Amino acid sequence: MNMRKLIRNISRLLIGLLFLFSGFTKAVDPMGSKFKFDDYFVAFGMEWLIPFSLVLGIILSTVEFSVGFCLVSNLYSKICSIIAFIFMLFFTGLTFILALTNPVTDCGCFGDAVVLTNWQTFYKNLIFLVPTIIIFIERKKFVSRFNNKWQIALASFILVTIVSISIYSLNNLPIVDYRPYRVGQNLLLNSKEHPNGAPSAEFETTLIYRKDGVEKTFDLYNLPDSTWEWVDTNNKLVKEGYVPPVNNFSLTDDYGMDNTNTLFNRNEMVLMANVLDLSKLSQEEIERYNEISVQCLSNDIYFTMLTSTDQGFIEDYKNQHLPTYKIFTIDPITLKTIVRSDGGFMLTYKGTVLKKWHRDKFPDVLSLNEYLMIKEAQHSGSPRPMQLTAFYLLIFLSIALLFELFGLNLKSREK
Repeated sequence: MNMRKLIRNISRLLIGLLFLFSGFTKAVDPMGSKFKFDDYFVAFGMEWLIPFSLVLGIILSTVEFSVGFCLVSNLYSKICSIIAFIFMLFFTGLTFILALTNPVTDCGCFGDAVVLTNWQTFYKNLIFLVPTIIIFIERKKFVSRFNNKWQIALASFILVTIVSISIYSLNNLPIVDYRPYRVGQNLLLNSKEHPNGAPSAEFETTLIYRKDGVEKTFDLYNLPDSTWEWVDTNNKLVKEGYVPPVNNFSLTDDYGMDNTNTLFNRNEMVLMANVLDLSKLSQEEIERYNEISVQCLSNDIYFTMLTSTDQGFIEDYKNQHLPTYKIFTIDPITLKTIVRSDGGFMLTYKGTVLKKWHRDKFPDVLSLNEYLMIKEAQHSGSPRPMQLTAFYLLIFLSIALLFELFGLNLKSREK
């Protein structure tokens, strides 16, 4: 194998793996992709496109994953090289604009699996643009081991597989949860943890003093004498420090008090229903939550509802429906991050997430106690998100290898 061919194939595999990983991390969390598209459309004044966010998210992940798999398997490598080149050119330009203007803090190129700043994403795209250009220039040199019929069949198989993963995750919950609210995580610890050696936030403090009607600004190392009157203190963030994984989880009651610690320090399990907007609940759904609340009360489980609804409407809701459970308000972004299902449920004990359910997949309340009994066994050896991702991607890479071996066998038979 000559050097040019080696570089060409290494570039093909490298870009294939990049697109494979990027597409998979989005496909397993279609609602996360939808929310990211929502952010982009709001930032660029294109709110009219928001109704299409979910479909666009699924299309994006499907195209990325399919292109990645085809490049790794050398299926339709010519056209996939063109698609990859167009993608990289577009997103390199887009991330440069994002880095300069910062309308969206995280581009979402790897979903929630790997969070990068806009500048980090731009530099990453610049690096990967090089092998993309190589496979684009060399695209006519790629020759598949399969004839056209087999390429169509194999590419269709991958297309159906990745779309099925997205649909399953949409109708249930993501098959891989990259967020800090995943099962097994302790939300109290994750909101307070500060690893040894982690950087702290740095601030520049200036103080304003007044004397004889004149105001002057001083720093901490150059303060005036006692004849000056203090007016104000300004703290400017110079360098961001370590931010804990759970950093905006605050449950506020009717009086504006934070009840997070109180809720997570209860001696019984806590079941939370996550409803973004109470005004969109049907009468059937309202009755369902009331029934679940009564069942939880009979089984020593504390039931509550988290929502981002306006406090005024919450009062109207309580007066009209007389719920037997407490309702806490929470930041809407946090609420959408906790469970990727509006109306979904999260079961916790002492701050540890035991289980989460899609709105339509909640079991009988009587079965909930089993999650407390098996908590240690369930989570002590549970794989981490990136381990699960590696496992799934290894399966797909094994399929790609089987395709390659199958193609070699076909070619040898033709000879």
